[in-house]
Amino acid sequence: MIHGSDYVASAAEIYDACHLRDGEDLTIYADTGRENEVVEAFIAAAQLRGVDPTAIRVPARKPLVEPPKGAVEAMCASDFVVDLASQSWLYTPATSKILRRGARMLQVLMPSENILRKKPRPEIAKRARFAESLFDGETTVHIASSDGSELRASFKGRAPAAQDGVVLEGGEWDSLGTAFANVCPIEGSVEGKIALNSTVYLAGGPSFIVDDPIRVTIRKGRIDRVEGGIEAERFRAWLESFHDPNLGVVAHLGFGYDEQSGPPPASERERDWVSWEAMHGGVIVAFGANTINVEFQRGRGFVGGMNESLSHADCTVLRADFSVGDTKVLKEGQFQFKELMRKG
Repeated sequence: MIHGSDYVASAAEIYDACHLRDGEDLTIYADTGRENEVVEAFIAAAQLRGVDPTAIRVPARKPLVEPPKGAVEAMCASDFVVDLASQSWLYTPATSKILRRGARMLQVLMPSENILRKKPRPEIAKRARFAESLFDGETTVHIASSDGSELRASFKGRAPAAQDGVVLEGGEWDSLGTAFANVCPIEGSVEGKIALNSTVYLAGGPSFIVDDPIRVTIRKGRIDRVEGGIEAERFRAWLESFHDPNLGVVAHLGFGYDEQSGPPPASERERDWVSWEAMHGGVIVAFGANTINVEFQRGRGFVGGMNESLSHADCTVLRADFSVGDTKVLKEGQFQFKELMRKG
């Protein structure tokens, strides 16, 4: 049985990892989709550290619907924001506004019970910094696999977002439990074919793990064709349901580096979508909204997302190659650098 004290202990560990300091202005933002005891735990853990937080609770909203204006203004005036909303509003103008005003913001999107086991880990932070360095001075990404997949993209002038699940500096954003590095490709630059052979997270939709690969052809940065079996039909139907051509635009490309997240991926029944992207050696191919043109790490440059859309899809590919410029980072799903390899 999970007790409220368990959530308090986990919230305290999260605050410690994010260097919450006495006297900081902390805003805890939540909606009615989050259990009361979790919100109260984050309040209590802050108070134990000498911080008097502001807690805001609003009705649950659909994905990519930003918070009410008053809540946004309160978060803009904060040093640290904990986002406990049950749906992501990352790719909305509110996020960029809050970060540009100097707040650091940690999203806690996972189901509440997962907060107890998704603790920040120093080794993930080290991998994030190393992964980030692999993009220095480079401008292109190449993904390939033995099934005929081959995808090329340019991210010239854009910085990577290498995530480790903690926020330390003003203007920094991250999400608890994350362990992956992505770049937002230049709009129109992505060309090729990719077989999505693992997980498909559809914001607000029927997320699933595929049995029969979904073969996607991409032309001039957006989906041109979706082929395959029943799961390809599910994916296509979700795309078409929004009547939004920008939902087919490639949002970001990257790879995960957390062996505790798989492979194999966690069952869709666990609703641990964050772990799907974080799978060790998994390649990430995302579509739809990516409008968060901020610095994920201060001084590293802006990520440059420019595509506005009504939703977002995060898909993964296992056993693939991933190259940045001429540097092969993954070969058949195995990292080529000891700094990113599995522990032990």
